[in-house]
Amino acid sequence: MQTSPAEKNESINQERKPKKLFRWILLALLLIGLGPYLYTRLRAPNNRLQTFDRSASSDNTNSERTFNNELSIVSFNIAHGRGTASSNWTESAKPKRERIAAIAAALQAIDADIVVLNEVDFNSTWSGGQNQAAAIAKAAGYRYHVQQRNLDFGFIYGSWQFGNAILSHYPITDAQMIDFPPEKAWEDWLVGCKRGAIASVQLAPNKTIRVGAIHLEHRSETVRAAGAELLTKLGQNKTAGRLILAGDFNSTPAGFPHSRQPGSTSNALDLILASKAFHCYPESNPRPDDYTFSTMQPKSVIDWIMVARQTNQAQQTPFTKYSVIDTTLSDHRLLHAVIELD
Repeated sequence: MQTSPAEKNESINQERKPKKLFRWILLALLLIGLGPYLYTRLRAPNNRLQTFDRSASSDNTNSERTFNNELSIVSFNIAHGRGTASSNWTESAKPKRERIAAIAAALQAIDADIVVLNEVDFNSTWSGGQNQAAAIAKAAGYRYHVQQRNLDFGFIYGSWQFGNAILSHYPITDAQMIDFPPEKAWEDWLVGCKRGAIASVQLAPNKTIRVGAIHLEHRSETVRAAGAELLTKLGQNKTAGRLILAGDFNSTPAGFPHSRQPGSTSNALDLILASKAFHCYPESNPRPDDYTFSTMQPKSVIDWIMVARQTNQAQQTPFTKYSVIDTTLSDHRLLHAVIELD
């Protein structure tokens, strides 16, 4: 018995229905899975840099400071609050929150005018979604802070938003991004890359400085060197105001223990020191007390506080104090400097 054309079409349509349903289900699953990711990536450019002012907050009790020509500044890579652990997944969120509270207490005890933080979570699953910059700023009594995101992406089951922060007792009047060259262009597009931020801090009615939060790429000295060239140009610009850089440069000059050289070219710190654009400490012969990494086995100097020279001529160091503080709150030691600014 032959099948009529109408019956053949009906049979084909019946076969196609499950396939169409499967395609719609697959599309729905892709939208559910990728929707949050696409949403976060589209919003990422607008969220990369944010400035916060708690001066009008009801829980703020600190009064404005009076600048006396000396600036106290801290630089600390807080390692996402994981302490000395090598992985962010080793602990649950609770001990990280407790460690963040301990970091805030340590910073409050130092009471520096400005604090630069690296590896700060703003909303990351492994730290329970805590905004660590905001939590530290509030607990340590800092009215003003800047959040700058390096990586910023999320899925339906998790979020990863982290980067650098600048906390200040003095008003932050402006903030700008520093766009370092990425390790890979596609990686920057996919999840983000290491960037930096420069905040304009008003110390007095007629005195403003710029403070840069720096975290250079850890995987490639060549990429770090390209970032260092950009920073050198910023330091050599004498018309934009005094510049202070602080953070994890992931680079150690030649002659220092565990210095990494990219080959025929200089590494990041070699370029910065050779430019004479910044006062740095130490410039040579570091002592074990100068090592900033790691806290469990101190062996190298990769965290720095730098002050731009006012001229290209040799000048007396502006550091009246420069100390490396041992701690187990991170795998990095904490830097504290006092800088004389005329």
